Amino acid sequence: METLRSKTIICRKEHICWGCRTIIPAKSRILTVVTVDGGTINTARWCTICSEVLRQYRYKIDPWDEGMPDGIIIDEFIEYYNKIVDKMRAEQ
Repeated sequence: METLRSKTIICRKEHICWGCRTIIPAKSRILTVVTVDGGTINTARWCTICSEVLRQYRYKIDPWDEGMPDGIIIDEFIEYYNKIVDKMRAEQ
């Protein structure tokens, strides 16, 4: 798998987060990651919380850069997700 582009954008329409499967409303700040694997191009969109989980814990979640299945953050790394949520709440 090869990453072609990784960019933070403001989305124009509603999307589903690749990490937690929640709905990301239009006009939200999201991380988009475009990859190619075996000739197939995929775009993953990550909500603010999941993109922060990736930023802080990427190498614990996907140490060999093999790709991450849909819902990986909420299914397998909920403790990291909860740490970020708690941190964001404390900063408000």
